[in-house]
Amino acid sequence: RTAAFVVAKFNSQVQKVLQVSYDTSGSTLRDGDKRVLLRMLPLQEDAEQALKKKKRGDGHLWPIGTFLTIDNTPVHLSQRKQQAHDPRLWKLLSKPLDITSYVVNASKDKVGTDGSIQLPMKMCCYDTNLFLISISLCEYRSPQTVSRAMQNLGALPGSTIPKTLFQMQPIHQRTLEESTAVAMKLVQTQNICILDSDDEGDSAGQDSGKFVFTLTCPISKTIMETPVRGRQCKHFQCFDLFNFMSSNAIVCGGRWRCASCEEFLNYQDLEVCALTKSAVEKFKADASSSRNRVEFRGDKTYVLLPPNKLRYKARAANANSGARVKKDDKPPEITVID
Repeated sequence: RTAAFVVAKFNSQVQKVLQVSYDTSGSTLRDGDKRVLLRMLPLQEDAEQALKKKKRGDGHLWPIGTFLTIDNTPVHLSQRKQQAHDPRLWKLLSKPLDITSYVVNASKDKVGTDGSIQLPMKMCCYDTNLFLISISLCEYRSPQTVSRAMQNLGALPGSTIPKTLFQMQPIHQRTLEESTAVAMKLVQTQNICILDSDDEGDSAGQDSGKFVFTLTCPISKTIMETPVRGRQCKHFQCFDLFNFMSSNAIVCGGRWRCASCEEFLNYQDLEVCALTKSAVEKFKADASSSRNRVEFRGDKTYVLLPPNKLRYKARAANANSGARVKKDDKPPEITVID
């Protein structure tokens, strides 16, 4: 086994700051609350994952077989059980350990001669890899606060959230011309060109490149308000900024990954698509869960497509009649007459 002994020191000012916002009832965190979090950061990747070079959004991972005591008291550690079957598949999805209570409720015998609070920590494990012990003083910001801060919107009217929490680097915003240029490049690189069979005369037979994107967020399946995507993403489809921040508020397998291509995505790499935002504002009154597809055309125009009548009419008919759709049911055959 590998063992480590650490004495964490906190000055008296840190304890006073924590006592202001720390609630022993365990209620939901509020904007501006301070917490002390303990994390274990691996310094050596697993050989198999290093070979795949798969980027990961979280950095905290408890070493294999970790046993931790703080002030000679055993501490319960939270680790995703479904990852324990194969250590090579652990994807750094452990929940950081909140040790705020140990700092706030430290007894007088834990105060050193310099006035600092000293917390002895003992840890042992079976892991042979190297880990860095990180103890951080963190300030909580809700997904809504972060989203508004990135857009320079400030606090909502009547909000008591300190203005300092809205001081963040603003999100990058592409202009409408830049977003249109990205869309035109995508049109020109399409492998399949759609022909308009209704054209006649001289215009008949001319290729008209098109592509379709949706106004719904892939995360929430609702109409987007602030459509964003990664600067390095190759696709045009966006997702909603607030939904992205909300989905990353908890530790999960898809954390800090693009909702479309699943590539690792830092929130600082996001950008607002002005073209998609313009389409949302233009069609928001008519858009719905059944009508959310927008077709962008080679002449730089875009239209809101009608709903898929075959799909939604059959669904509505079955819902009204109470009948179930059989797996072997086939859609009606469509015959095109020239």
